[in-house]
Amino acid sequence: MKLVNSMVAFAVTAIGAALAISSVLPGVAREATTAPACATATWPQIPADCLVGGVARPVRNISLDNRAAETQRRQRLAAEASDRFATAFQ
Repeated sequence: MKLVNSMVAFAVTAIGAALAISSVLPGVAREATTAPACATATWPQIPADCLVGGVARPVRNISLDNRAAETQRRQRLAAEASDRFATAFQ
């Protein structure tokens, strides 16, 4: 009889706890985001998903268009600096 009473008491307690928890925690699904992982990532271990346009691959792609524009800008700056240097030390 004590065993039956203990089992009934346990069942009532478990049901009560389940009802209390279900009323506090709504069953709303949330999308998984990488924001917490990205916020704590430090270089060079930044996940590809955290990079702009990143995809799930172990390497980063560098666009040749961006490199060409950067090369042209550096060549122009070097030519301007050379002209200034030549004018200043004539």
